[in-house]
Amino acid sequence: MLSLLLIVFTFLATFTPTLSAPADARKYSLSTRQAGLAWGPISAGNLKLYLTNPHTGYAGPKFPSAEHVNFHVDKKDTGPRGTYSEVVNMHIVKYSTAGSDDSCLYAWDSVTKKTVFDECLDSDEFQQIIQKGVQAIKGFVDTLLRNANFLASVAVGIALAVALTAVLPSAAVVAV
Repeated sequence: MLSLLLIVFTFLATFTPTLSAPADARKYSLSTRQAGLAWGPISAGNLKLYLTNPHTGYAGPKFPSAEHVNFHVDKKDTGPRGTYSEVVNMHIVKYSTAGSDDSCLYAWDSVTKKTVFDECLDSDEFQQIIQKGVQAIKGFVDTLLRNANFLASVAVGIALAVALTAVLPSAAVVAV
């Protein structure tokens, strides 16, 4: 599962462009919610996993308007309609701090309204940030899905690692 998370983070690091946050992001309206999919959907048991393309919009209280990707985990509803309910909507932002060569990763879940990961390391160590971020997100998702089957848990980890590994290296860097 951890290797899938690493692949997802690498995906994010590769394909997300660098951004600068506006001086007063609150006066900007949110972008359209039609980001499109970079990866997925993949079904794993009663779960559906997918990753959006980079897009600008609300990415949590720290980034009210920033370029980011979303990692989604939806759970199939009981009943014959085949509908899904959102379990995780992880907003993932690559950013840097003013006057620093550090690269940072921020992950905020809009379903639970919790910051799951927010850490910076020297830019040369960005793969370590990705690994730590994947571990934090995987732990968060595992906790939410304790009743999910093992296969689904493994699939979440693999999917996230793959997608983020592909997207994050070129992720937009938001200056804070």
